[in-house]
Amino acid sequence: MAAYHAQVRFRRIAIGKNAAKDLGWLELWLTPQATADGVVDLRSEHAIERSIIVLLAGSQAERMALGRAKYLGSGLDFFEAVRYAGYLCRTRREMSAYLRWMQLRVRALVESPSWRHPIEALATCMIERRELGAREARGIIRRAIPMLPEMPERRNSGPGSAR
Repeated sequence: MAAYHAQVRFRRIAIGKNAAKDLGWLELWLTPQATADGVVDLRSEHAIERSIIVLLAGSQAERMALGRAKYLGSGLDFFEAVRYAGYLCRTRREMSAYLRWMQLRVRALVESPSWRHPIEALATCMIERRELGAREARGIIRRAIPMLPEMPERRNSGPGSAR
């Protein structure tokens, strides 16, 4: 769900133990990279930040469901997020603050009432099927997103408008 929200392209998602003994995984199309000298352009910076959101979402979901991040994969995802943050931050102190901020953003996302139904719908389907392609997963999420009420039409209050 975080990959969908952050617009990170993925191939498939799965739950259940695999050869690496992961309990679940997300197969991405591409992961962001910095150049050999650590240079990151604005587009790469945005891709790195979106990837950090995805990496931190699993452990946050575990905390929400189990009361703590329990599985080894969560720790590995966090260390990967730290590596990515190293491309964007110049000092350890800045990196620590940045990662705390990103964790707060992810927590707000995962605990958001508006995403509750899509998360539950995707989890229910994952329990039944164990693996989904990206197209199927996106369809489940789209169908489960509650429709927002239409905003009233704004009146033109610019220059020359009748007030």
